[in-house]
Amino acid sequence: MKKIPTFPEPSDFDERVRKPGQAFLSSLDGTPLSHDFRGHSYWSRAHNQLHRLYAGICAYSSAWTPLPLPVNADNGHSSVDHFMPKTESPNVAYEWSNFRLARAYVNQAKGNSTDISDPTSVCDEWFQINFKTFRVITQNQSLRGGLRPTLTLINSRRLVDERANVIQTYIKGGACVVVRGREVSVYSF
Repeated sequence: MKKIPTFPEPSDFDERVRKPGQAFLSSLDGTPLSHDFRGHSYWSRAHNQLHRLYAGICAYSSAWTPLPLPVNADNGHSSVDHFMPKTESPNVAYEWSNFRLARAYVNQAKGNSTDISDPTSVCDEWFQINFKTFRVITQNQSLRGGLRPTLTLINSRRLVDERANVIQTYIKGGACVVVRGREVSVYSF
């Protein structure tokens, strides 16, 4: 994981996302549950803008991630992650500042976790790749415990295998590209 910049919300965000989302939330009695959001995923209207601004780079894995395909069973495409989970913090469910571009499977693995480091707040020197294991590690002893949930998320078997493939291909003089089915991933170093 590396620090990602923040971008101002798009000029049409309030009309396309925030207002319909707030109208939906105000129609509810109490705190919404996950299933309540079905049919009200107005954040998806900002997905392409988020993907373009972040050049398709997943905020958590730092890997290039394609836009969703009509049929993509691999779940390797991008999605809009709510850094603060929408069921835990519905007041920011439709706020641009709460959105992170994420691979769909990373977003799913993160779930409703609130102990993952915010990619807009991390320091680049917190994380390094161990080139023997291809796992992301931290050398900072004082941060190690607090980063454990983040390290667990970004060291999934799938991401470690992909990192190994990318780095080994690069060392052999090839491009840093991983192709899995119709998914193409390029790492950002």
